[in-house]
Amino acid sequence: MLLDHPSLEPFEPIIAELFDIAFGTAFRGLATTGVRPGDEWHTEAALVYRAACLPGFKKAQDALGTRVIELEIKICELKNEETKRRENKDALGAEQSRTVRKILQNRQLVLRRLVDGMLWLLFLPDKWILRRLRLEGGIRRVNVDQIRELLNAIVDQHAKDEDTVWIICDLSTLAQLGDVIFAQWKPGRDRMKLVVGELKVGQKNILLHERLHDPGTADLATRIAGISHELGPKAAKQAIRMARQELRLKNFEHVVRTDAGINPVSGQKFRMTKSASVSKDYRDQIWGLISRAKLDGSSAVTLDGCLHLLAIQTQPNQTNEGLRVAHRLFHMRTGDFCRLPGPEEARKQEMAEIVKGPMAINLLDFNMRTSIAMPPLLWYPRDAMLDVLMGRVKIFAQFDHERFFEMALKSGLKVGFIRGKEAARIKSAKLSGPLPEYRDLRFIRAENSHGKVSFFGARFFTKVYTELVRPTDLFEMTRDLVEEAGRPGAAAYFRPVGKQQRGAKS
Repeated sequence: MLLDHPSLEPFEPIIAELFDIAFGTAFRGLATTGVRPGDEWHTEAALVYRAACLPGFKKAQDALGTRVIELEIKICELKNEETKRRENKDALGAEQSRTVRKILQNRQLVLRRLVDGMLWLLFLPDKWILRRLRLEGGIRRVNVDQIRELLNAIVDQHAKDEDTVWIICDLSTLAQLGDVIFAQWKPGRDRMKLVVGELKVGQKNILLHERLHDPGTADLATRIAGISHELGPKAAKQAIRMARQELRLKNFEHVVRTDAGINPVSGQKFRMTKSASVSKDYRDQIWGLISRAKLDGSSAVTLDGCLHLLAIQTQPNQTNEGLRVAHRLFHMRTGDFCRLPGPEEARKQEMAEIVKGPMAINLLDFNMRTSIAMPPLLWYPRDAMLDVLMGRVKIFAQFDHERFFEMALKSGLKVGFIRGKEAARIKSAKLSGPLPEYRDLRFIRAENSHGKVSFFGARFFTKVYTELVRPTDLFEMTRDLVEEAGRPGAAAYFRPVGKQQRGAKS
């Protein structure tokens, strides 16, 4: 993920400063009381840390919002410049503009993922709620006017109470529901109050909101017709969007309250699972891998016999990195003796096996571009995170499904791949995406000893990457979901990912 270019100011000091504003001040305060890196996520210090971060979140969002707007304006300028240069047959100049534009887009993405990191911290341990903030797949483009208006509007709100923060949804890649997320620390109740809502700014939006809630009009259709007649078709379309947003917010509130509702992405009804699965991520392993790779050039570890992690120190002018990573992970996965130094035929056989094997996942790139994933900016400690972000160290992961299937079978759960027509049918129903490690279309089927069956895809199994879930915990989640497969209201193929615990849902 390229973030620097000779024509641009260095990015690391920028993101390091913003990270420190958002998270560093609060942690340094806790560190004086004996809190160590990582404790702020997994111990009793978490609640105090969340509250202590609110002032930093306000300052960070102001700075982030300004930079995101500036970047978006520059990105649009470079896009236009690239188009003109191509029209003038200046291929080299167009490519230069494109290169800088892509780097600025990467920078903007990192800044927005820092906002996602704030949301992750605010909603912990209720990670499941974060997925319900999405309305569609992918990452939305930045709306400069909307962000600028909201930034201006929340200045007064932030000045009223130091124990509150308003996070602008359009600055995030994750939150697509509502305009803002309001967070307020309640010291007397030792909890964080979180509200997803609308913050209408601009005379037109305020007027439309009033018309939509006119008590003298019987129904929504009549109100929309009145708006179209009085303010025009364009205003009516905006009013319809506002009404749809209100309906989605009501559905979201219903989901939080009852654990059931409508999935806004698929439009399907769902019900959360009753089971409780608590998991601990493997950020501590990432920290160790980075430290050892900086000393030895590379470092590797296998978790629970089926999740292979590899960290490599990036060297200048290094070539064939992908092949070397695939080769190392192949031998971690198979344990075979390396045949590349041997006879030509042996080398060809091994190369063929390496090429057709599952692909490695670059954890930073995968999680940076997947909005529902834990933002890599939350990997700790800070310096290790910066080493990976700036490309000095790269971390690759590869989930060995076959080994996982063997582990599951020993515990009475029969798990295997689904390919062919059934896999195509699952994909056509948009129930989940195919597994990212493979070049073909495949999903996973799990059956327990009572004959209950569930089907899974990337939405569930990429938790080993997106949430850094350890395989043993993923197995427990799989087993619990299969157990609930036969209950009334369960989906035909996939259950929405279940709760970790009451108050800490996965």
